[in-house]
Amino acid sequence: MIDVVIPTLMKIDTTSLNYSLCQLFASLHVNKVVIIDNSGTGEFSKKINLKNDKLEIHELEANIYVNPAWNLGVSKCISENVLIMNDDIFCHKHVLTQVSEVMNDKNVGICSVNTINCSTTEEYITNAGGSHNLETNNVFGNKDNNKTGWFFCMRRKDWKPLPQDMKLWYGDDLIYRRIRKLGYSTKNITSSKIGHLVSATLHSMPDFHQIIATDGMLYHKRYFNEF
Repeated sequence: MIDVVIPTLMKIDTTSLNYSLCQLFASLHVNKVVIIDNSGTGEFSKKINLKNDKLEIHELEANIYVNPAWNLGVSKCISENVLIMNDDIFCHKHVLTQVSEVMNDKNVGICSVNTINCSTTEEYITNAGGSHNLETNNVFGNKDNNKTGWFFCMRRKDWKPLPQDMKLWYGDDLIYRRIRKLGYSTKNITSSKIGHLVSATLHSMPDFHQIIATDGMLYHKRYFNEF
C-alpha cells in the first residue's frame, strides 16, 4: 500500500489537486493522503470541499517550507510505501497501479513517472497514456540532476529525515543519492504520465532566491557527503 504526502500553500489553481485527490481516493493502492497545509490560514479546507476517510489534513500555523513538510508528512505515514507529490500534479489512478507494481520489485528504491505539462484536466486525460503494459526505464544512473522531485515513491523504511535547515530545494537530491548508496535502482514509468500544472507558488515568495541560495550552500558544503 501507498501513503501519499502533499505539501501545499494553496496558491495554485486547484484544478489539478481536486482531480488528483479524487483519483487517489479511488485507487485501491492508496491507504491515505496526508495534506500538509503550509498556508498558515487553513486554505486547504476553505478551497477543497472533499471528504474521504483516506484524507488526513494537517493545518500549520506558519509555512515550514517544502523539505520540513515532507518530513512531517512522512512521519504521519504508516504504509510500506510513501509517495511524495506536488499540489500541482494531475495523476490518474492507473498511475498508482503501475507505481505499486514497480515498487513490488525489492531491487527498486524509487519510482517516478514521465511528466507532461498541462493546463486543464481534459488536456491531461487526452495525453496521459495509461497503457496496461507496464514499461519503465532506468534513466537516473549516477546523475543527481536526473530526478523527479515533484512525484516519486519510495519505501517508508528507507526514508531518512531531511535536514530541517534546508527548506525548499535539494531535498530530492539527497534522497536520490541516499537510495543509490543503499544499492537500489531508480525506475521511471514511461507507459503512463502524470501532468504538471506549472505553478509560480515558489517563485512568488519574496525570499525565494535567498532561501535556495542557502539551501544550495548547505547541500554542497555540509550534507552532500554526510546524508
